[in-house]
Amino acid sequence: MIPPLPKSKFVDKMDMKHVDKLKKTDKKKSGALKGLRFHSVQGYKAEVKVFRALERLKLDSEKITVLHSLKYSESDYELFTGKGKDGECDFVVMGKNYFVIIEVKKNIAHSNIANTQTERTEKLIAGIIAKISGCKKYPQILKFAAYPFYSYKKSKTNTKRKEDID
Repeated sequence: MIPPLPKSKFVDKMDMKHVDKLKKTDKKKSGALKGLRFHSVQGYKAEVKVFRALERLKLDSEKITVLHSLKYSESDYELFTGKGKDGECDFVVMGKNYFVIIEVKKNIAHSNIANTQTERTEKLIAGIIAKISGCKKYPQILKFAAYPFYSYKKSKTNTKRKEDID
């Protein structure tokens, strides 16, 4: 007998001892690696927030499928687009006549990366549909970047807050 799948692959609460340990080891690093693991913890928390919002979606008229962390290899991408480069997409929501690509970032400073990732995933989905169906027409593909920790507060100086840039 196969054990039942857990209701969610995400853990809502992170072990703060582990996070503190990452902060301490990151202080010892220098250059580009400094803070890398702690930032991936923040990215994880951002994805959990979006995942929980998608879980709460209740669509009476249709069923949707949500793929999380869709990874593709260089050869996968090349097979469907003609050019190879590996990559990953945070969420792909599939409906009857549409796809929604959601790239989650911890802050708005990473918007260029999010745009590049969603565009590449769009090309991949369009390529898969073209190969399977034999035609170039495909359902609507919507692309979004989600910043669950970003809150825009208009200030007198119109400057970005430090936590939105880090």
